Amino acid sequence: MPLQKIFSLLAGATSIIGFSIYIWFTVTGKIKPKILTWVIWAVLDTVLFLGMLAKHSLNYQMWTVIFFVWVVVLVSLRKGTRGWSKTDAFCLFGSITSIIAWIATKNPTVGIVLILLVNLLGTVPNIVSAWEDPSRENWKAWIFGFISPLCALLSVPKLTLDFAGQPIVFAVITGTMIILSLRRKRYRMEVIQ
Repeated sequence: MPLQKIFSLLAGATSIIGFSIYIWFTVTGKIKPKILTWVIWAVLDTVLFLGMLAKHSLNYQMWTVIFFVWVVVLVSLRKGTRGWSKTDAFCLFGSITSIIAWIATKNPTVGIVLILLVNLLGTVPNIVSAWEDPSRENWKAWIFGFISPLCALLSVPKLTLDFAGQPIVFAVITGTMIILSLRRKRYRMEVIQ
């Protein structure tokens, strides 16, 4: 089996593990995901999946993401953090705008780039939520979420936006969430005082 295929399979496997941990911690009430962030990610990831499918650049991470992101949305509707802010509205507007821009250009690469940029933007509500209260997130789930895009990046046949853009952006998002969720210990000490 080629090394690229092995890394792509590892990307899918670690994605499944990370999502499973995240869903379990959400169901048990140990974390409270920001619902709007996950809805934005689900919509964007669906469009990103379709763009990568059109460019024949899918990896196994995206196959797992497209399923599990919607599972997190469903679980979050019951156990997540509700509410809207100006930042949330701006991110949702950016998500819709990027989808319209892709349709207008009819170019999957343009669509992939726009979706990835808005995906970063769509992370802002979750970053704000995790900054305000790190106990809403779990670093263990995000660790696997970080390993997965690194494996996906090692599986790409060429370093183009079509192939490498998604793993790079997902690594930035998950790496940021790890840092924020690791603030949990310090946050607890501040709350106690």
